[in-house]
Amino acid sequence: KTVKEVDEADLQVAKRTIAQRFIVGLSEEYDESLRRFGIMLNFKAKTTAQDRKRCYDKYLGAHGEKMNSNSHPKITETKQAFKIIAKHNFFDMQLYDYILKLFDE
Repeated sequence: KTVKEVDEADLQVAKRTIAQRFIVGLSEEYDESLRRFGIMLNFKAKTTAQDRKRCYDKYLGAHGEKMNSNSHPKITETKQAFKIIAKHNFFDMQLYDYILKLFDE
């Protein structure tokens, strides 16, 4: 479907699919997301503590700095660019708000 064809019914299908089939993570909650993925994927049973530490150090950095990430300019909700993007991606914004709620559950 094109953007103009997406409707509330599509949003409800997306919400249901995400709730039933996905583990959600948030880039702004990176460490907590990784912890949850590790639990769901049973990393402790499949890897040694030394292997997990080596992996975390490689991608998170030895002292928690994110080695596998890129910085992006911050766009606050009050900026005109955000308002334009949000307007053209209304259902995406609704889905993101739903994912934030799922993450907090």
